[in-house]
Amino acid sequence: MSDTQRDNRRWLVTAGVLVALIVIGVLAFQSCRSEFSAPPPGSVSPSAEPGTPPAAVAPASPSTSTTKAATGFVGMWTGKWDGVYSVQFTISQDPQDRQYQVVYEWEEIVGQPMRRREWPVTEQSGTLVTGPIEITLSTDDPNQAIAVGHFRKSRTAELTRQ
Repeated sequence: MSDTQRDNRRWLVTAGVLVALIVIGVLAFQSCRSEFSAPPPGSVSPSAEPGTPPAAVAPASPSTSTTKAATGFVGMWTGKWDGVYSVQFTISQDPQDRQYQVVYEWEEIVGQPMRRREWPVTEQSGTLVTGPIEITLSTDDPNQAIAVGHFRKSRTAELTRQ
């Protein structure tokens, strides 16, 4: 094999590896994006999660000064997005750093096991903000709250502390 043929072969192998990496990256990106879609109104799709944020929304970062006011939110909250999809928020406080965390669980398909995601929490004007979701306590009952999900299709859930 001549030097030119070896160089051409190396170039082809390198190009092939780069193409393979690009394809893997695109597929991984598409897979991540599919996790952030919501089903069209009135439909249930196994690839669309009603309670996940669009890809452009990053989870909020915790802030020591703002999360201390959120103690009224600690606990397990359950409800249904738009009265259909089960949703659960488990809000806790880390005893080490005193930061709050949300374990967010939602039903992708009615009756199927819930999906799960964890996010840090900030408190803004008496409302907890976790990723694209806002949770506001009822002014009448501290065990009732409203969650608003700012997804591709906005969703609401009436929550009850368990």
